[in-house]
Amino acid sequence: MNLAYPVATPDSSVPLMGFTGPFETNLDFIRQAGYTGVELLVRDADELDASRLEIALSKRGLTAVSFGTSPMLAQDKLDLLSENDEIRAETFRRTVRMVDLASRFHAPVGIGKLRGNLQEGTGRTAERRDEIFRKLCEHCEKTGGSLVMEPQKYDNVNNLNTIDESLEWLKEMNSKRLKLLVDTFHMDLTEKDQFDSIRRANGQIGFVHLSDSDRKAPGCGRIDFGAVLKAFSDICYGGFFSMEIKQSPNSEEAAETSIKNLTRLSGQI
Repeated sequence: MNLAYPVATPDSSVPLMGFTGPFETNLDFIRQAGYTGVELLVRDADELDASRLEIALSKRGLTAVSFGTSPMLAQDKLDLLSENDEIRAETFRRTVRMVDLASRFHAPVGIGKLRGNLQEGTGRTAERRDEIFRKLCEHCEKTGGSLVMEPQKYDNVNNLNTIDESLEWLKEMNSKRLKLLVDTFHMDLTEKDQFDSIRRANGQIGFVHLSDSDRKAPGCGRIDFGAVLKAFSDICYGGFFSMEIKQSPNSEEAAETSIKNLTRLSGQI
């Protein structure tokens, strides 16, 4: 089982659902806890030294398995559908630059709430959203990069919420550079049967977030993670699973609890 843990890169300085603070110290702990991958939470790729990132990860035997955009929203309030032309342009520019960085690590860029809400009577339309994603996919074709779009619960973002809706959207987008980032916390709230939804998404899952109910560590809430892992096993998902959870009581204990529970549960499949 390939497990990763989120960690903010040095350009980010807000609380996130992952390690924040001293970057290399955090990498040390993540590796010592038993993880082999990291999901890098990036605010501005232009503020990072890709070579130093490569060295820091290689030194510890860690792989960058995905690049998360949450700091762009949390820290700088960026939005791909913003009605402010400057904010929308800057969000697109930074996303393109993150694709450039992530492609160097052969990792996807995850887009969740950053895609923005739709709103009638404004420029916040599904057509504009899709045009932006097509341009990003075209850029991925040039760089060898890829994107993963995260279906999220309705009160997080008001579009592309369910797995079925998102699978239909992938067909319309028709890009080999675009897949889904599925999150067990969101699926618990949006799917009638998230285990069946995972199986229906077979071949279209590019990355996975694991989280129990209320964003607890896997195995600490009401979600049946034995059934979750069985569903991913049934579709032969061979990628990484990253923890998208509350850092409670702190990141160190959250990381240790997650890997302990998942190691036990995976042994029961």
